[in-house]
This record gives sequence, structure tokens and C-alpha cells, in this order.
Amino acid sequence: MRRADVLQEVRLMKFDDVCSRRPAGALTREQAAEILGISVRTLRRREERHAAEGAESLS
Repeated sequence: MRRADVLQEVRLMKFDDVCSRRPAGALTREQAAEILGISVRTLRRREERHAAEGAESLS
């Protein structure tokens, strides 16, 4: 597996972990965006895409 593929998988796992904690109220959208190193707007777009199209849409 190439390095880029491994890093993409790590990003996806991190996104899934952070997003799973958001609905439970453990994290705000701002905190989640900071953990992922992206803007709040980008996080919102990714969450919407993930909900509509599934995890494959983020790769």
C-alpha cells in the first residue's frame, strides 16, 4: 500500500471518530474542525456529503 493511501485511510478513520462523537454532544462543530485541522465550513460540507453519500464520498 502506498504512503498516500495509508494517510488517506488515517484521515478517514480520524473523521469517522470525530463525527461519531459529535451527535453525542461530546464535541462542538468548532472543536471537531480544530481536531481535524480544517475549517468549520469544510467540516459541515464533509458531514453533509458523508450523510448523503456515505464514507466512500470522502476518499
